[in-house]
Amino acid sequence: MLVAACLATATQAPAQSSGFHEGDLFLSATTIQVPGYNGAGIVRVDPVTGESALLVKTVQALDLVGSAVFDPYRQRLVLTALIAGFTPTPLMEIWLVDAEGKLQNISPGGPHSGAYQRFAYAPTPSGRVYCTEGNGASKPFSYFDAANQWHTLFDSDGVTPMKIDGANFYSNDGMIYDEVSNSLLVASITPAPGFPTMAVNVRKLPLSADGTRVVGPVGNATFEISDSPPGQSSGELPRGWSRGPNGKFLLCVHSIDKISMPRMLEVDPATLAIGVWGYNGGDLPIPWTTVTGGAYTPALGKMVVVDYFNNRLRAYAKGEAGNGTVITPGPVTFTTPYYCSVTVVPDDGCDGSGSEYGDGLAGSGGFAPHLSSLGCPEIASSFSVRVDSALGGSFGQLLIAPAPAALPLFGGTLLVAPSALVVPVQLQGALGQPGAGTLQLPALINDPALLGASVFLQAGFFDPGAPEWVSLSNGLELTIG
Repeated sequence: MLVAACLATATQAPAQSSGFHEGDLFLSATTIQVPGYNGAGIVRVDPVTGESALLVKTVQALDLVGSAVFDPYRQRLVLTALIAGFTPTPLMEIWLVDAEGKLQNISPGGPHSGAYQRFAYAPTPSGRVYCTEGNGASKPFSYFDAANQWHTLFDSDGVTPMKIDGANFYSNDGMIYDEVSNSLLVASITPAPGFPTMAVNVRKLPLSADGTRVVGPVGNATFEISDSPPGQSSGELPRGWSRGPNGKFLLCVHSIDKISMPRMLEVDPATLAIGVWGYNGGDLPIPWTTVTGGAYTPALGKMVVVDYFNNRLRAYAKGEAGNGTVITPGPVTFTTPYYCSVTVVPDDGCDGSGSEYGDGLAGSGGFAPHLSSLGCPEIASSFSVRVDSALGGSFGQLLIAPAPAALPLFGGTLLVAPSALVVPVQLQGALGQPGAGTLQLPALINDPALLGASVFLQAGFFDPGAPEWVSLSNGLELTIG
């Protein structure tokens, strides 16, 4: 009955936690100390307990704002980083990272296709993720869609790459998507003409219904966190968007001035009104001022900022000032770069989960089929099971079982119980092209008796490049919420 429910036809819904925990923080670090490893990477921190863990090792993570962000649709981190072991010389590329630290390269043009410095990622519920590469008109805004295909964001004519105010130089210091108004909010110290520079400026870019164009006038709101005139405070710079309570967005601001300043701001996406969330700095028992990243976490109901000079995390409730509440991560300890990206798993309201486990078996081109879930597997909520990175157009089988396993099969591992239901499937994508095969199966669960039940899936496909002509995916556990 569970198998039948999982295969029923449905439309897609917003994604949910798939091995990630709501409220957890992820941040880049240059020096991680953990048994067996001392180097750079991305660290997960539970803001309530301080418990920390190494998610993925990197050679280097891009320190531009928003270069690592959690995407609720894919239930992955989107990360720009150099990661060893994939090419002789690691390149700065774009990766999806799941809750177990498994990586998928989605760089434009295919895996390992070149060096990229994309940042200011802004995920949307439909699967589009907007971003930019560098500043100015030579590097236009872009996005990748739900199928991980890359596109340029256009101006209203649908032909001209979008340029804010048509400027040849524009500082994009972070971006976030507002679903209610279908707009992008961009933080910058380079405002529209007529507004003061070197202050916090928030630009609003209204999008077309399909998200491919900017279709309205670009709004602008300015807020100066210093009592000094704009341009005279020290290094004022937006350092990270996040989703706060009551539909508001929170924005962290960097400044090295030693006085107390509202380095945590609250932005109303409807009106662009900018208010104060919290202060830090001043003549305190532990004087510190430099915050080089930050994000709001629903686990605490507070904004957590990176205290760079003291190498601490500090949490602030709305209206709070001073030293905040210190969060001491452990057992994994780390040192952040001067600027770093901080991202949080938001509260998505879903009690189900889809967790990947085990390793697949690669076929042609070295690609192992990747099995994942999109959507919320809970009663009366639709979701999908997706396969990608397989051999284009190939035939295969989806195995669905009530229990996991770890048995030898075709030179790889059978990850589901042998009693599995076998569902014949055929992949889309260019016939015979390695890594081009994809498949998305919608599902719906309507039986309340299945609450809390789990089902285990794995896929296999005909592939002459595999050791025994069959490539295998990872395993996928779906737990019904």
